[in-house]
Amino acid sequence: MNAARPSTLSVWLQAARPKTLLIGVAPVTIGLGVAWADGSWDLRVAAMTLACGLLVQVLANLINDYYDWKKGADGPERLGPPRVTQMGWVSPGAMRAAILALSLLIAAGGWWLSRRGGAPILLLTGASLLFAYLYTGGPYPLGYHGIADGFAFLFFGPVAAGATYYLQTDLFPPHLVVAGSAPGFYSAALLSVNNLRDREGDARSGKRTPAVRFGERFMRFEYTACLVGALACAVAFALMTRRPACLGALAALAVALPALRLVYTPAAGARLNAALGMTSLSSTLFAILLTAGYLFT
Repeated sequence: MNAARPSTLSVWLQAARPKTLLIGVAPVTIGLGVAWADGSWDLRVAAMTLACGLLVQVLANLINDYYDWKKGADGPERLGPPRVTQMGWVSPGAMRAAILALSLLIAAGGWWLSRRGGAPILLLTGASLLFAYLYTGGPYPLGYHGIADGFAFLFFGPVAAGATYYLQTDLFPPHLVVAGSAPGFYSAALLSVNNLRDREGDARSGKRTPAVRFGERFMRFEYTACLVGALACAVAFALMTRRPACLGALAALAVALPALRLVYTPAAGARLNAALGMTSLSSTLFAILLTAGYLFT
């Protein structure tokens, strides 16, 4: 029997997975903050860029919810938060309708932004929609074959930050690629925690995630490497821009340390859900501190 259905608002909030949305905010924050400091700012473009970034993350979550249910990957024994399609709280038809509506909304936002950024923004919008679908949908779902981490790094890292800056300035400088790579590392770290938590269930359902293919030790190394990579980006960005205050972003590590301890805890299981939230929060704090260091020096 499924648990009692929460309110409609609560159901759709769970489907959107609010804790993961901070990952989508971080690269946009960096792109907008650096552009503002560099003297270029359009509030309407900034608002639409942020909205599209958040909606792409929500879309990926809804598609994941639907296709994991369809492929039988979400079972009653899962350790993560409830998935609304699997629980029967949202019908498959209603989820497909929500996915279509959200895709059209993102496409419309991308078209509006393309009036400012031209064809590259249209191409990026299309690529983002395609990745959101291919993560768990299509004939060769990336998440089921252990190759989604690299795409997450790109789309929620240097691509998102660089496109945000480009829409404000018409430029795509190398230091934005470096700064934008930090939230990309955080995005990959988030996936590594998710895959570590679900390793046993994914193995039973046939998902060949990195945790299934390479084991827990590898996932712990990947998570650690992603955090180190993000911090290295802060150092490189500070050196490239000659703004040492950007090193304040290193303080975000304090938020990630409890998550790191959980990742290294044997058989942490459902406790890794807390590590997901702490990793997302650390990514947002990192983006704010890096941007503030650039703005006020």
